[in-house]
Amino acid sequence: RLFGQTTEALRLPSALAGALTVTATFFVARAMFGRRVAWFAAIFLSALHFHIHFSRIGLNNVWDGLWYVVFIGALWYGWEHHRRNAYLLAGLALGLGQYFYPSTRMLLALLVLWILFGLALDPSRGRREWANLLLLLLTAVVVALPLAWHYLEHPEAFLAPLNRVGLTREWWIQEAHTSGRTVGQVLLRQVWLGFGAFTYEPLRAWYGPGYPILRPWPALFFLVGLVLLCLRAGRGRVLPLLLWLILFGLLGAFSESTPAAQRYIAAAPLCALLVGYGLGESVALLREFWEKGRRWLNVL
Repeated sequence: RLFGQTTEALRLPSALAGALTVTATFFVARAMFGRRVAWFAAIFLSALHFHIHFSRIGLNNVWDGLWYVVFIGALWYGWEHHRRNAYLLAGLALGLGQYFYPSTRMLLALLVLWILFGLALDPSRGRREWANLLLLLLTAVVVALPLAWHYLEHPEAFLAPLNRVGLTREWWIQEAHTSGRTVGQVLLRQVWLGFGAFTYEPLRAWYGPGYPILRPWPALFFLVGLVLLCLRAGRGRVLPLLLWLILFGLLGAFSESTPAAQRYIAAAPLCALLVGYGLGESVALLREFWEKGRRWLNVL
């Protein structure tokens, strides 16, 4: 009503979602890794070509990045600090996210895996957190109930996105026959392409810039951040980010047009977090050898 039925008005919610995702990424990075990494991650995400592209077109896909970073950041904070309000925020993000692009449904799988791995690493955590986790699920159910009711009446609508883009048994057989590979080799190639979208495989489908999500220098800091995360960060910070990365690599691998750009939108904040962490830790290491230039290293 305010801006009229125009293309510009259609794009405004996407721009808002993109800006909110940058803000949320800053706060999550600050809670996990500190202020310096938070600034690096937020500045990088605000200029990432992939994030900008989907923040400027009239699609609701870009909202998924916001729901993912809020859900994972809030759940991590609640899990680590035993804060009930963080669990409530995670439940709100989980419920609201179901109304947008279908990739938010993977948040349910991420939550289950997080709980299973978390309890395996620390069995006593279940006794301390079961009430908060139950409250998280209850909040999500209340928020998503109208949509859930619709899916109960129309289950084919719930499965439609998967049926539309998922790789079928016939596809695997045809691809193996056409390429001269075994089905196992085709599977490995798909996984290679699915994870390659982050650093080396050019994006396809709705956005084809001719390169991956990350250009060479950001890709370097992404890999540095991933390695240092596994070596230096605590298990509490490694687990959610690794699950986030693995889920989207597999999502891209087992859907058509691999790697299809529109299915990786919710992974943009993850890329920013890892690039920011890799850059922040690199700066910290350099500062140990160049004490006089420590201030200029941050600027650089």
